[in-house]
Amino acid sequence: MIFYKTVSAGNDFIHINLDEIDVSGANRKAQKNKGILAISLCSPKTGAGADGVVFYKARKNEVDFEIFNRDGKEAELSGNGMAGLSALLFFL
Repeated sequence: MIFYKTVSAGNDFIHINLDEIDVSGANRKAQKNKGILAISLCSPKTGAGADGVVFYKARKNEVDFEIFNRDGKEAELSGNGMAGLSALLFFL
């Protein structure tokens, strides 16, 4: 799995392209898997250490995304997470 880590205003976010991982299953199970992955990756001791994970899928003219906090719960939005994703997509 390839992921990118960005920093914006002191907040670290990990960005993962959904094409890179398999979180298949029923929608509820997939959400749980993303939460578990976020907890693992955000851990400063056993993971990369971050404030959250942004899962994204980029298409020609649009991007879908979901944000998970370090506790594994889905977040509504994060300005710093979106700033990092914007920069990442600009350079990819």
